Amino acid sequence: MDSGEASGTGTEIDKFPNVAMYESPLPQGDVAANLQLRRHTRCAIAMHYGSPPPMTALKEDVCDGFVIGGSTTG
Repeated sequence: MDSGEASGTGTEIDKFPNVAMYESPLPQGDVAANLQLRRHTRCAIAMHYGSPPPMTALKEDVCDGFVIGGSTTG
């Protein structure tokens, strides 16, 4: 999914009040696309820690928080 598709999908998902956050909705290394999506959604965005580098994510303000650990398998 690219930023254009994600913005459109995000707009549709934003209509549901029980959705509060997206987790890594786009390839995390694509800072520009993630920033664009963040500007066009009401939902918070969480990225897995490490990509992009944490200081880049903070400086560019591309996410609201980080997923630090854990997985769906336990």
